[in-house]
Amino acid sequence: MSYQSNTSSPHFLHGIRLLIVEDNAINVRILELQLRKTGAIITTASNGREALSKIQSATFDGIILDLHMPEMNGYDTIPHIQRLQPGAFIVVVTADILPEVSTRLAALQIKDILPKPYAAEALLDILAQHRPV
Repeated sequence: MSYQSNTSSPHFLHGIRLLIVEDNAINVRILELQLRKTGAIITTASNGREALSKIQSATFDGIILDLHMPEMNGYDTIPHIQRLQPGAFIVVVTADILPEVSTRLAALQIKDILPKPYAAEALLDILAQHRPV
């Protein structure tokens, strides 16, 4: 499968189903605004437990996941996502940039990490890498 990274055309993620897992309502709103012209279909969850409930009832192409959330954090949620929807890609968005975070995420086979704050273009570039052509 080949991938295209052109983020300049509107609706370049048309039909891609994304789950945003983030407990901060402002961050959710920012992500929704950054993604609104991409054509992606957005669903949100405020923690890992809610995300897993949604993952059990719907299929997602990708998950945008915060690490630090109440009830169930991103670290604990990742293995469940990988088991329930092995084809979904995971993009971790976090303000936690300590070296051990990268090591722990690498052990969970997470390659896409976006440190907060980030430019919208950086998020769109990562998502474009996962878009099938």
